[in-house]
Amino acid sequence: MTTAPSQLDDEGPRNCVVVAMPAGKSTHELVRYLVGMDIVPIVIAGARHLRYLADLVRVDLAVLAVEVSVSDAQVERAVAELEVPVLLLGETARTTVVEPAAVLARDADDFEVAIEVRRQMSGLQRGRVSFGALELDVRRHLATWCGRDLDLTPTQFRILSVLVRASGCVVSRRELCRRAMGTYGPGDEARLEAHLRRLRTRIETAAAQPLLVTVRGEGIRLVDRVG
Repeated sequence: MTTAPSQLDDEGPRNCVVVAMPAGKSTHELVRYLVGMDIVPIVIAGARHLRYLADLVRVDLAVLAVEVSVSDAQVERAVAELEVPVLLLGETARTTVVEPAAVLARDADDFEVAIEVRRQMSGLQRGRVSFGALELDVRRHLATWCGRDLDLTPTQFRILSVLVRASGCVVSRRELCRRAMGTYGPGDEARLEAHLRRLRTRIETAAAQPLLVTVRGEGIRLVDRVG
């Protein structure tokens, strides 16, 4: 009889990084630098085991090489589904699924990449992301505005999480559907609009001002009107 491995509790490692890069000397050097910085790297060259690993290990950030996402589109999607900041390596290329927190040239020195990873991770709070006065505890699915609790459904929380992580950038309805509801097809945009209406009501009741802005023909973005 076998037992499934238990998921690490909330006090488990908080410094794990997914490294999605081609197997080679560069990856080896980057891993060596990260380990030396007390960062735990999870190296993948394909998406096959990433979703399984993400259920077992706390992941805080991902390093994604453009050539990996080009050769295996499932890697890009699996990394996006982690809902963590992404450091994208590959000139100024921007992928269609992952919205990176930063972009570095692919020929960046491995130590430079490791330093950028350390810099980003040092700015991450314990499982929290924020935009203006909005703060989300992504581990406990709690949202607050200026310290006031927002009573959100799981779908509303996921929508808000996607928008908060975009830091004021526009997110298309297609991307909101895919990342917050897990699907995009006939009728999904109508469902999304219903969720957005309720989410607006919850936020504006607390903030007493509109924070979700519709950009015609492009999508939705958050604004910070405090002050």
